[in-house]
Amino acid sequence: MAEPAIVLDRVTRRFSGRAAVDDVSLTLEPGRILALLGPSGGGKTTLLRLIAGLETPDAGSLSISGSLVASSGHWMPIEQRGVALVFQDFALFPHMTALQNVAFGLKGKAAARRETALAWLDRVGLAHLAHRHPHALSGGEQQRVALARALAPEPRVVLFDEPFSALDAHLRQSVRDDVIRLLRDTGSTAVIVTHDAQEAMGMVDQLALLENGRLIQTGSPRSVYDHPVSATAARLLGPVNVLRAIAADGVVHSPFGPLPADADGPVQIAVRPERLRLANDGLAGQVVECGFSGDCWMARVETAAGPLRVRLSAPATGPVHVVAEPDAVRVLPA
Repeated sequence: MAEPAIVLDRVTRRFSGRAAVDDVSLTLEPGRILALLGPSGGGKTTLLRLIAGLETPDAGSLSISGSLVASSGHWMPIEQRGVALVFQDFALFPHMTALQNVAFGLKGKAAARRETALAWLDRVGLAHLAHRHPHALSGGEQQRVALARALAPEPRVVLFDEPFSALDAHLRQSVRDDVIRLLRDTGSTAVIVTHDAQEAMGMVDQLALLENGRLIQTGSPRSVYDHPVSATAARLLGPVNVLRAIAADGVVHSPFGPLPADADGPVQIAVRPERLRLANDGLAGQVVECGFSGDCWMARVETAAGPLRVRLSAPATGPVHVVAEPDAVRVLPA
């Protein structure tokens, strides 16, 4: 059985006494793609830099493909870890052609390096632009060159720091699709830092949600989206309605019906806007706003339990009743 591609065991990194990464444990299997998702300052980039070897942990240990690369008494430099970095600004050498950029990190004779680099440019659809310099390439083309350069040495892990944020909106989708296709085709293990929840959920196998340096939840995109462990985790993945409630005798009497609770006392209930619908009976409310969002209408409904956002296929006005789809409402800690 293959060793995990990455194992972080209680890793901590502090700056000026503050923990940017705080006691994080995480495992990523070979050939899987992980997204680090969270607000600015949550610890995503610091965690990526720890994996790369650009930062040294203050506590804990980190292994790549079964080899210990960092601990309290050991640190392996970046060039020995078998990792590749793709930066937000692509970091291509401006005085080198696309071909020379891709060949730069390869070993062996010049002819063999050139042949390998040209083959990788062909895989990203840029063999015909091999002799252009970065300034003569579009943003999407530069990103593809950066990807080819990262993958050409066949690294153990590829690390991406906000790889699509510098691209225009119309390019993001196509470049993202090309990157994921190539990672899948090559069986590469990858870690991607992003702020974009929709982007992350559509392209990765595993999510790791970070806030204030702490790992608050990890799992498949679907499981984390449908079963958040907290309101914070739920909000990181998109719009969610959160209402206050009280659990008593193991039951929460929510506006959408009774729900089981693990403990008595104050709780929160959460439900996504797309899991609510309007009906002839249910929680009474008043539509105070309804705006078009491209593929749907988003209504804001004032109710006795609190304001709700409801995703609709057609606009609505006036008095309404709101119900939740079966198994759509989650009970979360207060």
